[in-house]
Amino acid sequence: MSRQNEKKMEFEFQIHPVQNKKILQAQEEERKRISRELHDSVSQDLIGMLIDLRVLKNIDREELLHCKINKMEQSILTLIKQIKNICVELRTPVEIENNLEDSLQKFFNRINKQFGITIHFNSNISTNLFNSEINTGIYRICQEAIMNAVKYAKVEEIFVRFEVRNGFIKIEITDKGIGFRIQDKKEGLGLLGMKERAELINGKLNVQSRVGKGTVVQLLLPSLKEGAY
Repeated sequence: MSRQNEKKMEFEFQIHPVQNKKILQAQEEERKRISRELHDSVSQDLIGMLIDLRVLKNIDREELLHCKINKMEQSILTLIKQIKNICVELRTPVEIENNLEDSLQKFFNRINKQFGITIHFNSNISTNLFNSEINTGIYRICQEAIMNAVKYAKVEEIFVRFEVRNGFIKIEITDKGIGFRIQDKKEGLGLLGMKERAELINGKLNVQSRVGKGTVVQLLLPSLKEGAY
């Protein structure tokens, strides 16, 4: 075996543990996100229904009893919807492999329908040129950034832009909400998970935010001209 091949094998052997570590870190961050989703929505609603059930034991008036039962029925229907939404967001849409833009538009429409927030999408590049791995990474990063804005930014509009600039494909998710101090959220809001996802697709993630001025999440990927995909 030539010295060059030995060096190549040595390099490949060294890089795999690093790549595996990033994958494990991304998976761990995803588990934390799922845990937060279940705690903030499903768990709280179940506690509310448990309290209502305990109240039912002490209700004598039939009219009030029916009112409470109807309220619980609506709570259960809402909970079912929340669980379905969580399942939908966790499942990678099959169509991502063929058309990232369509998958994003469907996600934007769900956000608008569920939260009343309008997402403005603008792109001057064809997302059909990316492979399935890149598509999935971009989708998940956009998804996480948008859900953060929905939950915390207190906005009615979010802006998503895809463009080629200075030899990079630049993807920006922007809101003009309440913003936050970056140093206070270095490991929160799924920022670590988004950065790990970006690295796994050979990209770089930058987050800029100012209190009262909004937030910009920027993903930079090598230009297609470099043959990265």
